[in-house]
Amino acid sequence: MILREYCSSDCRETMELFYDTVHRVNRLDYTSEQVEAWAPADRDSVAWNDSFSGHFAVVAVQSEKIIGFADLTKDGYLDRLYVHADHQRQGVAFALLSCLEREARKRAISFIETHASVTAKPFFEKYGYETVREQSVVRKGQTLTNFVMRKNMALFPLLFKVRQEREEDHPAVYQVIKRAFEEAEHADGNEQELVEALRSSNAFLPQLSLVAECAGEIIGYILFTKVKINTAVELALAPLAVLPMYQRKGVGKALMEKGHCIARKLGFHCCIVLGSEKYYPKAGYLPAGKFGISAPFEVPDQNFMVLKLCEDAVLPSGTVLYAEEFGL
Repeated sequence: MILREYCSSDCRETMELFYDTVHRVNRLDYTSEQVEAWAPADRDSVAWNDSFSGHFAVVAVQSEKIIGFADLTKDGYLDRLYVHADHQRQGVAFALLSCLEREARKRAISFIETHASVTAKPFFEKYGYETVREQSVVRKGQTLTNFVMRKNMALFPLLFKVRQEREEDHPAVYQVIKRAFEEAEHADGNEQELVEALRSSNAFLPQLSLVAECAGEIIGYILFTKVKINTAVELALAPLAVLPMYQRKGVGKALMEKGHCIARKLGFHCCIVLGSEKYYPKAGYLPAGKFGISAPFEVPDQNFMVLKLCEDAVLPSGTVLYAEEFGL
C-alpha cells in the first residue's frame, strides 16, 4: 500500500468507494434510508472533486486500486476518512489518519476536529479523539446521528507503528540510518553498510529487525543481533536510528520496547549496547561492568551497557564476542 495526494483523476473511483463503504459498512449502524440520504447514487462528481480543493487530501493505493481516502482542511477539520469495505481492519485507516496528523503538525494546527459516524467513533477514540457532543444532521429528510470529536495535538504523540522489517524496506532503512547518523555525535559513517552486511550473517534475527512507520514512511529502525558472552548467546542492539525530524517523539523508545518484548519471547536474557549514557539508561540499561561483562575494545564504562530482559535473569559474565561483520 502507498499513500499519495489526491488528484482530479481519482474523482470517480473515490466516489464509488464512498458509496460502497457507506452502503456496506455504515449500513450496520444506520438504516437503508439513512445511508441512501448520506451517500446517494446520483452524487455530483464536479461538486465532489471541487470539495477537495484547498484541502490536504490523500488516497491509499494497493495494486493500482484506491482502497481508502481522507482529507483535512487548512483550519484542522478532518472532513472525510473512508476505507473500502474489503480492506477494513488492515491498517489503512490508521495510515491515512497518521498522514493527516503528520501534515497537521507541519502546519502547526493545534486541534483536529471531525464529525464521526456511529461506526467510526470507536476508531477515533482509540487514537485520542474526544467526543465534544452528539448531534443530529438532517439530509434529504433523514436524521442521522454523528459525533463532534476533537483531538488536542499537543497532548498526543506522533502516530506511528512498529513492525518487522520487510525486504522492500531495505532502501528506505538505508537512508534512515544514513540521515540519522549524519547528525550523531559519535558515528563512524558506515552504520548503514553494517546493517546490510549483518542481514546476511549468522547473527541476524529477522524478528528483531524492526522499523517504525508513519503514514507509509519509514522513520526509524532498530536491529538486535546475536553475540556471545562466554558460552551464552545473547543480543546486541546496533544500530538504533530515527530520522532527525522525528527524534525526541518517542520513536526510539517504542522501537526498543518492541524489540525487548520480542527478545524475551525468544528466550534471551540480556542485551548489550554501546551508546549514550544519557539516553539508554532511560530504557533500563546499566553499565555492563557491574555484571562482569566487558567490551572487546576500549570504551568508558558508562557507555557500554546491558539490559536484563527479565528481572530474575542470571547474566553470563565475560568479554562480548560480536559478529565478525562488526570488524572488531
